[in-house]
Amino acid sequence: MISDQNIFILHRDPRRLLIRVQIPGDDLVIHKLHALDMSYSLDERQAWWSTTTSRSNKWPPSIILCDANAQLGDTLSDAVGAQGLPQAQNSNGDHLHGFLLQYGMCAPGTFIDDDDAATWNANRIDYVLCDAALAPTVTRYFVDSSFDTSRNC
Repeated sequence: MISDQNIFILHRDPRRLLIRVQIPGDDLVIHKLHALDMSYSLDERQAWWSTTTSRSNKWPPSIILCDANAQLGDTLSDAVGAQGLPQAQNSNGDHLHGFLLQYGMCAPGTFIDDDDAATWNANRIDYVLCDAALAPTVTRYFVDSSFDTSRNC
């Protein structure tokens, strides 16, 4: 059972929350990230990813919940596949893709064919990411369009 005694905040700032969840038989580090969008300069976005990488070097992630403002899908690797709404990879996608490869992670939704993978304005810019070793356990990936927290924020 997970309780507040099993959850430890490792780092938090307005765009990053890194926690450790300790459960019997497992110790997960979960990152919740909100990357800068394309309206920020390339230098600002690179600095954000550099800081994120620095934090991740200290606490490598097992799972990432990410509003990445990134498009992935036409540059393929062990981390990114061509399924689930492939798009032309943008510069935020370049950063995210490199980050995934650096930490041995993947975007499992890019390996599962899903006609409803859009997360924002017919694009996919938000991701649930995981350690590549966990990817085979993902059998379905979808967006629940009936759940919208933006109306309650």
